[in-house]
Amino acid sequence: MSPHTTPPDYGIPSEDAPESIARREALATLAALAAGFMGTSLTAAQVVGPQVKAAGTPAPQKLPTGPHTDADIAARAVSDGMVNAHSRYRLQARLTGVTVMGIQAFGGRLDGPPLAGLFAVPAQSPSVQPLIGAFQNAAASAWDRLAASVKVPGLPWYPAFAAFPGPQAPPMPNVPFPFITLWFDPSPILPQNLAAAIRAGLGARANDPGAAQAIDRFSREFAAKFYYWACAAQVLTVLGKGPIPTFAPPFVPIGPVIGGTAEGPGCLLAAPAWPG
Repeated sequence: MSPHTTPPDYGIPSEDAPESIARREALATLAALAAGFMGTSLTAAQVVGPQVKAAGTPAPQKLPTGPHTDADIAARAVSDGMVNAHSRYRLQARLTGVTVMGIQAFGGRLDGPPLAGLFAVPAQSPSVQPLIGAFQNAAASAWDRLAASVKVPGLPWYPAFAAFPGPQAPPMPNVPFPFITLWFDPSPILPQNLAAAIRAGLGARANDPGAAQAIDRFSREFAAKFYYWACAAQVLTVLGKGPIPTFAPPFVPIGPVIGGTAEGPGCLLAAPAWPG
């Protein structure tokens, strides 16, 4: 079942809703950024999907840094700190509240700690240190807002649940799917939105020499890294279970799971690290 046929009570807009149209446009923007970030001529369509690494695409390359201005140093420190912060987040993230209907999974939410509290950015010079918070808080807020919007859009995670021979299907892991196939609002990650949040956090120091360039580079790189990660990251070990209400042997010896549930502590444990 595609997102446009997902039941409305799961909070996922129809395919032709304005939110879904804006989402597709945002993902296309992120895909183009990711293709450029990887230093390839890949089209946006070629970047999408679980085969990103299997296809032999090169490891992502950092965008060039600018002059060593205070803003550029702060941006690079936060960018480096994101690798460890995101790894700590993945250890604690869990997918909960998912509903199982037959082979498909719907809804749910991604729970994890606020990302800002997971950063450990080394202390910088007195002129740079005040800028760290603006980049860090904007990046963490963008991630938290995106994560809070995550839902499962009717993905075929449990093929065994189409016809199960028993009154109750025991916990079974989902078929692994890339993070990019989940439904989420990518707008917080868009470079223009992330850049605006950073500028607001910097206040008057957004007018420092080189600050505009540092903000732009950081925002584009963060967006590209997210998309690259989301295509490569597999969501797995989300354990689904549920009743088979039509099970009535010997006349009806099998049936589909109806109204089941699924939960996935550690659903991102096997996902790759945030690109460094």
